[in-house]
Amino acid sequence: MFHTGQLKRLFALMSHVMLVFVWHLPAFAYDDDRTISQVDFNPESFLDINAASFRRALELDWLAANQGFRMAGGSISSNRLYLNSELRLHEALSRQLIFGLSWEQDDFYADRPTGLPQLAVNVYPVENSEFGMAVIGTAAHDKRQADLGYALLWGREPDNHIRFSWLKVDAFHNEKNEFDNDRYTEAGETLTLEGVTQLTPQWLVEFSFERDRPLSLDFDNGAGRFDHKRYEHHLTLYHRYTEDAFWGLEWRILDIAKSRLDVDDSQAQILEYQSFDMFWVGPCCRSKEMTLGLRYDRFDETRANRVVPDESFDYRLSTTQLYASVHDEFTTHQAWDVGLYAGWSNQDRDYAGSLPEGAVEERAEGLEAKLRGSWEYHSANKNSVIRFSLALNLDDVFNDPGDGGAIYYYSRF
Repeated sequence: MFHTGQLKRLFALMSHVMLVFVWHLPAFAYDDDRTISQVDFNPESFLDINAASFRRALELDWLAANQGFRMAGGSISSNRLYLNSELRLHEALSRQLIFGLSWEQDDFYADRPTGLPQLAVNVYPVENSEFGMAVIGTAAHDKRQADLGYALLWGREPDNHIRFSWLKVDAFHNEKNEFDNDRYTEAGETLTLEGVTQLTPQWLVEFSFERDRPLSLDFDNGAGRFDHKRYEHHLTLYHRYTEDAFWGLEWRILDIAKSRLDVDDSQAQILEYQSFDMFWVGPCCRSKEMTLGLRYDRFDETRANRVVPDESFDYRLSTTQLYASVHDEFTTHQAWDVGLYAGWSNQDRDYAGSLPEGAVEERAEGLEAKLRGSWEYHSANKNSVIRFSLALNLDDVFNDPGDGGAIYYYSRF
């Protein structure tokens, strides 16, 4: 059923913007997306994402990586590809000065502009103190894209640490914009609290709480306007109860509200995502590693179209899945990994009016299941891994047996 309250919230977001319909150049894309996202999921998409993701044992090892690069990609049963990439570099010039570079791109619901790497210069005034300060930002040839901010630190990355940061998005945009008449009337700022804490020798917690404060960008002297606000929270808890076994919980929530109002695109959008994953990793069948888990994902999109109200809609995809995988290293450099994923999925899209011309009714509820087979090649010390995967569609094995492929690469330098 279409949520009238959310639709009113979206129209309220747009109503205070007075439009003068004058042609202008598209808004310049920055780290965050300034377009209305085109979401394209299928009922089994969250099973696909889970099957393409890194093994839980690698996720835990990544928390201790000082330098590394990893990338995972896989089909999500549509014309889109799930992509998750991260680069991490930290170099201690001394105990008092550490240089860092980090970059992350997580595209799972829509295509987004590729962000710039974030640079950090961490300074610890007292050599053996855990308290530090940092200057952070992004470097860009076009100075409109450069971000600048500051951070307070307790501890030293990637070990036990907590960091609180403030970042001004496109810090010099209004002063350095020589290309068009776009101007921020409300500058964007990102507040982040993140860290990794070893609570006890057995308990480890990783967390990130991030909030983009509301920003407003006027296009071409007020001919259009873009508004955006966002928050994202991520919390993972690990309990290692033996040397080769652990269990954990992961929780993630994402909320984005944005509107773009101009001669071509007078729409507003709310995107809401929540995920909860409970997992166990331990030995099985002698030298093999087993992973068991229960995961819930829900993605909601509410779209309001000011020009054609009947095209406004409410979309929802929710999936509850059970999964299991077995990892078997059969040589010094090679391993097989087999995973089974089965879940109940519910997808629907409700339009505010009659079904628009060219639109397809999206209502699906039922069992989704897939079997993944993977071959892995890794270095002798297992710091670098590449894995290739193919999947079998178990819920329609005769009519549609193929269920896409995936690849990931993982390396700690």
